[in-house]
Amino acid sequence: MKDQNYQAVLSFGYLYIVILGILKEAFYYSQLGVDYFSYSAIADILISPISDITASITTISVFSIFVLLTFFLPVKLIKSKDKSWFKKAFKIDGSQEIENVQKQLSQFMIMLFCLGLMGFFVGRGIGAGAKISKQIKTATVEFEDKIVLMNGKTEVVHLIGKNSSFLFYLPKGKEEIEITPINGGVVKSIIEKR
Repeated sequence: MKDQNYQAVLSFGYLYIVILGILKEAFYYSQLGVDYFSYSAIADILISPISDITASITTISVFSIFVLLTFFLPVKLIKSKDKSWFKKAFKIDGSQEIENVQKQLSQFMIMLFCLGLMGFFVGRGIGAGAKISKQIKTATVEFEDKIVLMNGKTEVVHLIGKNSSFLFYLPKGKEEIEITPINGGVVKSIIEKR
């Protein structure tokens, strides 16, 4: 594959991940009645999918394993090209050349990887949004986070989310999500319970 093809694939892959990140944020915040994109800079939107993938060692590990499987599994599976289960599972004719079979397997694995990414981002947005929305309606939200304001006052809150400019949180005893600028001199520090 030529260098230009790699560049095109990487550019398309990043665009795909950014679109999935936008969908995740839209599904999550829309269930909470927050217009997230009105409070987001373009950098927040471009970086959020990467920060989701790198949020924990578990997601980094799973993502890395899927990337490795996507590219190395076709190489391993090609050794079974002549077996009946292989021909049946992948609907590949045994008379095809190895390069064509490997290309078909690679395309299949990339498609599975793309579907897996979509499930991760969209599922996470819908699931997390529905969970916190239900907790707000049933008053079962756990208030374990704290915001220390510049005036010295400490608020006990449930942190909904944040980006480079704003903090989205539910104050204890309220049902409405509040949005506070981080850089406006209002918030001194954020203490997250994780």
